[in-house]
Amino acid sequence: MKIVTFDLADRPGIVEAMRKAGDCHGPVDIVINNGGISSRGSAVDTLLDVDVTVMDVNYFGQISVTKGRCLLL
Repeated sequence: MKIVTFDLADRPGIVEAMRKAGDCHGPVDIVINNGGISSRGSAVDTLLDVDVTVMDVNYFGQISVTKGRCLLL
């Protein structure tokens, strides 16, 4: 078994990781998107940059994994 690791904040790296997974294991049948980050604090006190980072990782990172998987089909 080989584990392919990647960072959900690195969208180009996600596509490369999906390619590595495909090279090692063949087509990816199932993707479980369960990674992410959070921010503690009130919405008023949280900087917009923090909100953007959370959305980039938790939303766009997950979408990138799914689309990267679709490139292998």
